[in-house]
Amino acid sequence: ALPISKSEENIPAPRVAHAQCAVGSKVYVFGGRQGVHMDEAPLNDFYAFDTDSLTWENLSSECSPSPRSFHRMVGVGDCAIYVFGGCGAEGRLADLHCYSLKSQTWTQLPSCDLISGRGGPGFTVSADNQSLFVIGGFSGKEMNDVFRYDIQAQTWKEIYAPKNSPVRPFSVSAGAVVSGRIIFFGGEVEASNKGHEGAGGFAQDCQAFDGVDGSLSPIQIVSDQFPTARGWAAADVLGTDRLVVFGGLTGDDENPVRLNDVWVLEPY
Repeated sequence: ALPISKSEENIPAPRVAHAQCAVGSKVYVFGGRQGVHMDEAPLNDFYAFDTDSLTWENLSSECSPSPRSFHRMVGVGDCAIYVFGGCGAEGRLADLHCYSLKSQTWTQLPSCDLISGRGGPGFTVSADNQSLFVIGGFSGKEMNDVFRYDIQAQTWKEIYAPKNSPVRPFSVSAGAVVSGRIIFFGGEVEASNKGHEGAGGFAQDCQAFDGVDGSLSPIQIVSDQFPTARGWAAADVLGTDRLVVFGGLTGDDENPVRLNDVWVLEPY
Protein backbone atom coordinates (compact mmCIF):
# COMPACT_ATOMS: atom_id res chain seq x y z
CA ALA A 1 0.00 0.00 0.00
CA LEU A 2 1.15 3.54 -0.75
CA PRO A 3 0.31 6.72 1.18
CA ILE A 4 -2.20 8.78 -0.76
CA SER A 5 -2.62 11.92 1.34
CA LYS A 6 -1.44 15.05 -0.46
CA SER A 7 -0.95 17.07 2.71
CA GLU A 8 0.40 16.53 6.23
CA GLU A 9 -2.25 18.90 7.57
CA ASN A 10 -4.96 17.48 9.87
CA ILE A 11 -3.72 13.89 9.58
CA PRO A 12 -5.06 11.81 12.51
CA ALA A 13 -2.59 10.61 15.14
CA PRO A 14 -1.54 6.93 15.07
CA ARG A 15 -4.13 4.65 16.69
CA VAL A 16 -5.72 1.22 16.87
CA ALA A 17 -9.31 0.05 17.38
CA HIS A 18 -10.90 3.04 15.67
CA ALA A 19 -14.06 2.87 13.56
CA GLN A 20 -14.51 4.10 10.02
CA CYS A 21 -17.07 4.15 7.24
CA ALA A 22 -17.45 5.62 3.76
CA VAL A 23 -20.20 8.01 2.68
CA GLY A 24 -20.02 9.26 -0.87
CA SER A 25 -16.44 10.20 -1.70
CA LYS A 26 -15.36 10.60 1.94
CA VAL A 27 -14.06 8.16 4.53
CA TYR A 28 -14.90 9.05 8.14
CA VAL A 29 -12.77 7.95 11.11
CA PHE A 30 -13.82 8.20 14.76
CA GLY A 31 -12.02 7.43 18.00
CA GLY A 32 -9.75 4.50 18.79
CA ARG A 33 -6.93 4.37 21.30
CA GLN A 34 -3.17 4.72 21.47
CA GLY A 35 -2.42 1.89 23.90
CA VAL A 36 -3.16 -1.76 24.60
CA HIS A 37 -5.50 -1.47 27.59
CA MET A 38 -9.08 -0.20 27.66
CA ASP A 39 -8.27 2.90 29.71
CA GLU A 40 -5.04 3.72 27.88
CA ALA A 41 -5.38 6.93 25.85
CA PRO A 42 -8.86 6.42 24.32
CA LEU A 43 -9.76 8.98 21.66
CA ASN A 44 -12.92 10.71 20.47
CA ASP A 45 -11.57 12.78 17.61
CA PHE A 46 -13.40 12.69 14.29
CA TYR A 47 -11.90 13.06 10.81
CA ALA A 48 -12.99 12.93 7.19
CA PHE A 49 -10.70 11.94 4.33
CA ASP A 50 -11.75 13.28 0.92
CA THR A 51 -10.82 10.71 -1.73
CA ASP A 52 -11.14 13.32 -4.48
CA SER A 53 -8.82 15.99 -3.05
CA LEU A 54 -6.78 13.47 -0.98
CA THR A 55 -6.97 15.73 2.08
CA TRP A 56 -8.04 15.31 5.71
CA GLU A 57 -10.53 17.47 7.63
CA ASN A 58 -10.78 17.52 11.43
CA LEU A 59 -14.47 17.42 12.40
CA SER A 60 -13.96 17.00 16.15
CA SER A 61 -16.23 18.97 18.47
CA GLU A 62 -17.17 19.24 22.15
CA CYS A 63 -20.38 17.34 21.38
CA SER A 64 -18.61 14.24 20.06
CA PRO A 65 -19.36 10.89 21.75
CA SER A 66 -17.10 10.01 24.68
CA PRO A 67 -13.64 8.53 23.96
CA ARG A 68 -13.78 4.86 23.00
CA SER A 69 -12.21 2.00 21.08
CA PHE A 70 -13.47 -1.19 19.41
CA HIS A 71 -16.77 0.57 18.68
CA ARG A 72 -18.66 0.30 15.38
CA MET A 73 -19.67 2.95 12.86
CA VAL A 74 -21.90 2.84 9.79
CA GLY A 75 -23.12 5.35 7.22
CA VAL A 76 -26.83 5.51 6.39
CA GLY A 77 -27.59 6.84 2.93
CA ASP A 78 -25.84 10.14 2.30
CA CYS A 79 -27.16 11.95 5.35
CA ALA A 80 -25.99 10.36 8.60
CA ILE A 81 -23.34 8.33 10.42
CA TYR A 82 -24.10 6.17 13.46
CA VAL A 83 -21.66 5.08 16.19
CA PHE A 84 -22.46 2.28 18.63
CA GLY A 85 -20.83 0.92 21.77
CA GLY A 86 -17.17 0.13 22.23
CA CYS A 87 -14.75 0.27 25.14
CA GLY A 88 -14.51 3.49 27.14
CA ALA A 89 -11.98 4.40 29.82
CA GLU A 90 -14.33 3.12 32.56
CA GLY A 91 -15.83 0.09 30.84
CA ARG A 92 -17.76 -1.20 27.85
CA LEU A 93 -20.45 0.97 26.28
CA ALA A 94 -23.86 0.38 24.68
CA ASP A 95 -24.79 3.91 23.63
CA LEU A 96 -25.86 5.04 20.16
CA HIS A 97 -24.94 8.35 18.53
CA CYS A 98 -25.86 9.94 15.21
CA TYR A 99 -23.80 12.46 13.24
CA SER A 100 -25.78 14.56 10.77
CA LEU A 101 -23.74 15.25 7.65
CA LYS A 102 -26.05 18.17 6.86
CA SER A 103 -25.85 20.06 10.16
CA GLN A 104 -22.46 18.55 11.17
CA THR A 105 -23.72 17.89 14.69
CA TRP A 106 -23.85 14.86 16.99
CA THR A 107 -27.00 13.61 18.74
CA GLN A 108 -27.13 10.90 21.39
CA LEU A 109 -30.07 8.60 20.66
CA PRO A 110 -32.17 6.43 23.01
CA SER A 111 -30.34 3.46 24.48
CA CYS A 112 -31.68 0.00 25.33
CA ASP A 113 -31.36 -1.38 28.87
CA LEU A 114 -31.31 -4.93 27.48
CA ILE A 115 -28.04 -4.36 25.61
CA SER A 116 -24.94 -4.91 27.71
CA GLY A 117 -21.88 -2.78 26.99
CA ARG A 118 -19.75 -4.43 24.32
CA GLY A 119 -16.96 -4.06 21.82
CA GLY A 120 -16.69 -5.47 18.32
CA PRO A 121 -20.35 -6.29 17.62
CA GLY A 122 -21.80 -6.79 14.21
CA PHE A 123 -23.29 -3.36 13.48
CA THR A 124 -24.90 -2.73 10.14
CA VAL A 125 -27.74 -0.95 8.38
CA SER A 126 -30.54 -2.72 6.56
CA ALA A 127 -30.63 -2.60 2.76
CA ASP A 128 -33.55 -0.13 2.88
CA ASN A 129 -31.71 2.21 5.31
CA GLN A 130 -34.59 1.96 7.80
CA SER A 131 -33.00 -0.13 10.55
CA LEU A 132 -29.73 -0.68 12.38
CA PHE A 133 -28.74 -4.07 13.77
CA VAL A 134 -26.47 -4.91 16.70
CA ILE A 135 -25.39 -8.55 16.52
CA GLY A 136 -23.23 -10.26 19.11
CA GLY A 137 -19.99 -8.66 20.22
CA PHE A 138 -17.73 -9.12 23.24
CA SER A 139 -19.08 -8.28 26.70
CA GLY A 140 -16.75 -10.28 28.92
CA LYS A 141 -17.69 -13.24 26.72
CA GLU A 142 -18.74 -13.70 23.11
CA MET A 143 -22.41 -12.70 22.73
CA ASN A 144 -25.14 -13.97 20.39
CA ASP A 145 -28.02 -11.59 21.07
CA VAL A 146 -29.56 -9.51 18.27
CA PHE A 147 -31.16 -6.06 18.49
CA ARG A 148 -32.90 -3.91 15.88
CA TYR A 149 -33.05 -0.11 16.05
CA ASP A 150 -35.83 1.58 14.07
CA ILE A 151 -34.23 4.77 12.74
CA GLN A 152 -37.50 6.62 12.14
CA ALA A 153 -39.24 5.64 15.39
CA GLN A 154 -36.01 5.74 17.44
CA THR A 155 -36.94 2.53 19.22
CA TRP A 156 -35.10 -0.70 20.04
CA LYS A 157 -36.37 -4.27 19.81
CA GLU A 158 -34.66 -7.54 20.66
CA ILE A 159 -34.93 -10.18 17.94
CA TYR A 160 -34.95 -13.81 18.99
CA ALA A 161 -33.50 -16.18 16.42
CA PRO A 162 -35.36 -19.44 15.66
CA LYS A 163 -34.32 -22.36 17.88
CA ASN A 164 -33.33 -24.34 14.79
CA SER A 165 -31.10 -21.50 13.53
CA PRO A 166 -29.48 -19.84 16.56
CA VAL A 167 -26.88 -17.13 16.23
CA ARG A 168 -23.42 -18.41 17.16
CA PRO A 169 -21.70 -16.25 19.80
CA PHE A 170 -19.14 -14.11 17.97
CA SER A 171 -17.46 -10.72 17.72
CA VAL A 172 -15.15 -8.72 15.43
CA SER A 173 -16.55 -10.24 12.25
CA ALA A 174 -16.22 -8.65 8.80
CA GLY A 175 -19.57 -7.69 7.30
CA ALA A 176 -21.43 -5.57 4.75
CA VAL A 177 -24.70 -5.40 2.81
CA VAL A 178 -24.22 -7.48 -0.35
CA SER A 179 -27.00 -7.85 -2.95
CA GLY A 180 -29.50 -6.54 -0.42
CA ARG A 181 -28.46 -9.03 2.28
CA ILE A 182 -26.24 -8.59 5.33
CA ILE A 183 -23.23 -10.88 4.95
CA PHE A 184 -20.63 -11.71 7.63
CA PHE A 185 -17.32 -13.51 7.23
CA GLY A 186 -15.31 -15.06 10.05
CA GLY A 187 -15.08 -13.48 13.48
CA GLU A 188 -13.84 -14.41 16.93
CA VAL A 189 -15.81 -17.28 18.50
CA GLU A 190 -13.52 -17.89 21.48
CA ALA A 191 -11.70 -15.14 23.35
CA SER A 192 -7.93 -15.22 23.80
CA ASN A 193 -6.48 -15.85 27.26
CA LYS A 194 -3.97 -13.09 26.50
CA GLY A 195 -6.51 -10.45 25.54
CA HIS A 196 -5.43 -8.27 22.64
CA GLU A 197 -1.87 -9.57 22.85
CA GLY A 198 -2.91 -13.06 21.73
CA ALA A 199 -5.33 -14.67 19.29
CA GLY A 200 -8.51 -16.53 20.19
CA GLY A 201 -10.54 -19.02 18.18
CA PHE A 202 -11.79 -17.79 14.81
CA ALA A 203 -14.46 -18.79 12.32
CA GLN A 204 -13.89 -19.32 8.59
CA ASP A 205 -17.44 -19.37 7.29
CA CYS A 206 -19.63 -16.88 5.46
CA GLN A 207 -23.14 -16.26 6.82
CA ALA A 208 -26.22 -14.29 5.80
CA PHE A 209 -28.16 -12.43 8.49
CA ASP A 210 -31.96 -12.36 8.32
CA GLY A 211 -33.18 -9.07 9.77
CA VAL A 212 -36.73 -10.39 10.09
CA ASP A 213 -36.22 -13.47 12.27
CA GLY A 214 -32.69 -12.73 13.50
CA SER A 215 -31.10 -15.91 12.15
CA LEU A 216 -27.68 -16.44 10.61
CA SER A 217 -27.58 -18.95 7.76
CA PRO A 218 -24.38 -20.43 6.30
CA ILE A 219 -23.59 -19.52 2.69
CA GLN A 220 -21.95 -22.22 0.62
CA ILE A 221 -19.04 -20.77 -1.35
CA VAL A 222 -17.90 -22.86 -4.30
CA SER A 223 -14.20 -22.11 -4.75
CA ASP A 224 -10.85 -23.86 -4.70
CA GLN A 225 -9.46 -20.97 -2.64
CA PHE A 226 -10.85 -19.55 0.58
CA PRO A 227 -9.61 -17.05 3.21
CA THR A 228 -8.12 -18.54 6.34
CA ALA A 229 -10.10 -18.34 9.58
CA ARG A 230 -9.81 -14.86 11.08
CA GLY A 231 -11.29 -12.09 13.15
CA TRP A 232 -10.65 -8.34 13.28
CA ALA A 233 -10.72 -8.07 9.48
CA ALA A 234 -12.10 -5.11 7.55
CA ALA A 235 -14.81 -5.56 4.93
CA ASP A 236 -16.98 -3.58 2.55
CA VAL A 237 -19.14 -4.11 -0.50
CA LEU A 238 -17.62 -3.81 -3.99
CA GLY A 239 -20.30 -2.56 -6.35
CA THR A 240 -23.46 -4.15 -4.99
CA ASP A 241 -22.78 -7.88 -5.16
CA ARG A 242 -19.27 -8.63 -3.89
CA LEU A 243 -17.77 -8.66 -0.40
CA VAL A 244 -14.18 -7.44 -0.03
CA VAL A 245 -12.29 -8.69 3.04
CA PHE A 246 -8.90 -7.30 4.06
CA GLY A 247 -6.46 -8.51 6.69
CA GLY A 248 -7.36 -9.47 10.23
CA LEU A 249 -5.91 -11.71 12.92
CA THR A 250 -5.46 -15.48 12.82
CA GLY A 251 -3.32 -18.11 14.57
CA ASP A 252 -3.46 -18.76 18.31
CA ASP A 253 -2.09 -17.43 21.60
CA GLU A 254 1.30 -18.99 20.95
CA ASN A 255 1.55 -17.69 17.39
CA PRO A 256 -0.83 -14.81 16.58
CA VAL A 257 -0.55 -13.78 12.93
CA ARG A 258 -1.52 -10.37 11.51
CA LEU A 259 -2.80 -10.63 7.95
CA ASN A 260 -2.62 -8.25 4.98
CA ASP A 261 -4.28 -10.32 2.28
CA VAL A 262 -7.30 -9.22 0.23
CA TRP A 263 -10.18 -11.47 -0.81
CA VAL A 264 -13.25 -10.84 -2.94
CA LEU A 265 -16.22 -13.08 -2.24
CA GLU A 266 -19.13 -13.46 -4.63
CA PRO A 267 -21.73 -15.16 -2.42
CA TYR A 268 -24.50 -15.26 -5.03
